[in-house]
Amino acid sequence: MYWILLIVSLALNATGNLLAKYAMKDAPSNVGMLSLALYAITSWKVWLGIACFGIAFGGYALVLTKMDLSLAYPIMTTGGFLIIITASFFLFSEHISLLRVIGILLMIAGIWIISRT
Repeated sequence: MYWILLIVSLALNATGNLLAKYAMKDAPSNVGMLSLALYAITSWKVWLGIACFGIAFGGYALVLTKMDLSLAYPIMTTGGFLIIITASFFLFSEHISLLRVIGILLMIAGIWIISRT
C-alpha cells in the first residue's frame, strides 16, 4: 500500500512541476516581476500545480510513517527526475543529451542498489 502511495505522490509532484512549466511557458516576456507574479497567481495551471504539490506532500508524509527516509527520498527524487526528463522531451521538445541519458541510467542503477540493501 505504501509503495503505491509513494508512486502516486511521486507522480503528483512531477505533475506539479510540469504544470508550473506549462503555465509559465506562456507568460508574457519583457515584463516586470510584478506583472509576471500577477500572471502566475491568476493562472489556473499554477494553482493546479500547487494543489498537486500539496497532495504529493501529504501522501509522501504518510509514506514516511512506514518507510525509511533513506529509501523513500532517493526513490522520490530519482523517480521525479525520470518523469520530468521524459515528459519534458515529449511535452516541451526539450533536448536530452547523451550525458543526460548516462545520468538517467546511473540514477536507475543507484535506486536499484539502494533498494537492495
